[in-house]
Amino acid sequence: MKDQLVIDAFLQACGQEKPKARLIIHTDQGSQYTSSNFQAEL
Repeated sequence: MKDQLVIDAFLQACGQEKPKARLIIHTDQGSQYTSSNFQAEL
């Protein structure tokens, strides 16, 4: 799976749900979630 797919899904979810501060993200620590691109979006 490409990290951009995970990033796009994350941004779409944030856009729809409008999370408050201190959002907790649970991942399986796969390479998509530990990539520098995904970390930069956080």
